[in-house]
Amino acid sequence: VKSSEDALSLALLEEKAAEAKAKRGKISPGDQSTIIQTRIEAQKNVEIAKAALRKAIDSLNTQMGQPQGTVYELVDRPVYRKMDNTNLDTLVTRAISASPSVWRQEEAVKLAKMEIKYYTWNSGTDDYEIKQIDVDSAEGGLENTKDQLAETLKNMYFNLQQSYEQYEQMQSNLQNANKVLDISRKKKERGFATGTEVATNQLKVKQIERNKDELIVQITLLQHALNKPWSV
Repeated sequence: VKSSEDALSLALLEEKAAEAKAKRGKISPGDQSTIIQTRIEAQKNVEIAKAALRKAIDSLNTQMGQPQGTVYELVDRPVYRKMDNTNLDTLVTRAISASPSVWRQEEAVKLAKMEIKYYTWNSGTDDYEIKQIDVDSAEGGLENTKDQLAETLKNMYFNLQQSYEQYEQMQSNLQNANKVLDISRKKKERGFATGTEVATNQLKVKQIERNKDELIVQITLLQHALNKPWSV
C-alpha cells in the first residue's frame, strides 16, 4: 500500500507539472494524456493494494484466532543475519536423522522385515514372496524419501547463497540511490532540480528498502526451512 501511495504521489506531481507545461505550450496533448493515464492507473493500484491488505489481515486474524478487524503494528523491522557456515553435507545428514518422514519410512521397513522374520508357512496369509516385495518396496520408499529430502535441502541451500549475494547487491544499490537522492535535494535547494526529480529518487530509495525487508524475510524462512525442513 505504501509503495503504491508513493507512486501515486509522484504521478500527481508529474500531472501537475504537465498541466503547467501545457498552459505554456511546452508539452503535447498526447504526452499530457499519457501522464494523466499514469496517474489514473496509480490510483487504481492504491485501491488494489488496499484490498489485498485487507484480505491479508483477515487471513492473519483467522489463523491467529483474533476478531476480524484486528490490526497489527510492525514493531521490529526484519533483521538480516547470515547463517553459521554449516557444511551442506552436515545439514543434509542432520535433517535426515531428525526427519519425521524418514522415521516413519524406517518404521515401515522394520515392520515389513518383522513380518518376514515371523512368517508362518501354511498360515493362510499372504505368500512369502509378497512379504519380500513389501520389504523391497518399503526400503525403496525409504531411499526415495531420503533422496527427495536431500535434493530439497540442496536447492534451498543454493537459493540461500544466492539470496545472500542478492542482499549485498541490494545494499550497494541502496547506498547509490541515497547518494542520488542527496544530490537531487541539494540541486533543488539551488534551483537546479524539480520537486518531481527529488520525489522520483525518494521513491526509488523507499522501494529498495521495502524490497530489502522482503528479501530478509525470505532469507529467514529459508534458514528456518534448512534447519527444520519438515516444519514448512
